[in-house]
Amino acid sequence: MIQALNFFYGISGGNYGYAIIFLTIAINMALYPLTLSSIVQMSALQRVQPKVKDLQTRLKDDPQKMQKEIMEIYKKEKVNPMGGCLPMLVKIPFFIALFFALQSQEFINEISNPAKNASFLWITGRISEKQVANKEILARLEKAGILLPDKSKVQKMFVWSPKSNKNEKGLEDELAAAGIKEKTDIDIIKKAWQGTSSLARPDPYLIFIILIALTTYFSQKTMPGSASQQAGGMLYFMPIFIAAISISFPSGVQLYWVISNLVAIGQQVFIARNVSRETF
Repeated sequence: MIQALNFFYGISGGNYGYAIIFLTIAINMALYPLTLSSIVQMSALQRVQPKVKDLQTRLKDDPQKMQKEIMEIYKKEKVNPMGGCLPMLVKIPFFIALFFALQSQEFINEISNPAKNASFLWITGRISEKQVANKEILARLEKAGILLPDKSKVQKMFVWSPKSNKNEKGLEDELAAAGIKEKTDIDIIKKAWQGTSSLARPDPYLIFIILIALTTYFSQKTMPGSASQQAGGMLYFMPIFIAAISISFPSGVQLYWVISNLVAIGQQVFIARNVSRETF
């Protein structure tokens, strides 16, 4: 996954935010045949649902016969009840791989290089000298190599060193090694560290979380069977649930989720408008 990110970093003009976007689009386009098959299966399942419900009503006292006749309907109509889940299951390994890749030391090393561009919109990956609010502390951090200067910027900006950028424990270890032990100084530094955004950390402004909720809602809305989801409340529950569990994810993973949802919406609308209705 790191190699894939670096490949797209190279062709995206040298930006890890765009690299994640291009990687997400590539994964979703590669899985398009499965998405098409899934939507066709879900539409077919919706089409035979009245027949299935009729059987469930008539044969509720004979579950074995009911199940047999339902399976015969599925076979006759060429419906695979599990066919709609396949693309989601196939995407899970990619999601897990990216989740761990963006928290790996190898990726932290990449985005801790001042020469690399790991910014995307409000996720800057940089800290300004104003955020430290103490020139003496800033000088000590720079001298100890805890803050690495980005010389390409007009305004003086810094990147946290790979160890400090990894997590707060790494920052504490480097401060101790540099002899910075005063609580007041440490509090100032930690506040500046917590105010630094990064693709390897959660979005501090929760903007991606809101976008995840919205895009998940519209992704579900454009899928066959959204009316039944709305009736069951899942159309509203799932976006809130997914947004809630993704709050602690790295913002790079959150970006992946948003773009993946947007591509899914586009693919579902395209399929609904262009695939022959006879297929359904």
